[in-house]
Amino acid sequence: AMQSFRKSLAIGNKQSEVITDKNYNLIGYVHMRLGNYDSALYYYNISLNTLNKHPNDAHYAGLYHDFAMVYGKINQLDKAANYAEQSVAYALKSKSVSHIFEAYEALEYTALLNKNFKKAYEARNFKDSIYLFQNFSENNAKISQIQMAHSFEKQRQQTITTQQLNQAQAESQLQKQKLIRNFFVVSFCLALL
Repeated sequence: AMQSFRKSLAIGNKQSEVITDKNYNLIGYVHMRLGNYDSALYYYNISLNTLNKHPNDAHYAGLYHDFAMVYGKINQLDKAANYAEQSVAYALKSKSVSHIFEAYEALEYTALLNKNFKKAYEARNFKDSIYLFQNFSENNAKISQIQMAHSFEKQRQQTITTQQLNQAQAESQLQKQKLIRNFFVVSFCLALL
């Protein structure tokens, strides 16, 4: 998979000089997941150099999160904590909820590694509040949709009920008119006899 990705990256380099930092970041992420931390750092650094040419706060936040996670795994705790702090700063500047969540994840992770439990607890609480807020917002939208659908269905049922009631009243009126007509016809027939 890595060879195929590198080949596609090489083809992309030949076709266009614009290779995004995300491509290199992705290669670094794969190496991190495989436990190849030196290779992960190598590609993260290439991603950082590419990103410096076209700055993007959200991408910095994500990349610094990844740096923090790798440095934490190789036990370079000061670097990990520094990158986690940078990730939070860029995530807050970007105002991207997903990047803020991810940055506080790195902050919690590095604080735990550094045995700063108070900071880890605060980061976890903030991260959880973001998660709850995000789910609350999504759930509010779903609840509103359900309420609208319920309201529409209730109106539809009321309309059907009203139509059925009107139809029953019309049929009742028709029955009364037929009875009255039949009474007159029978009365007329009896009067003729």
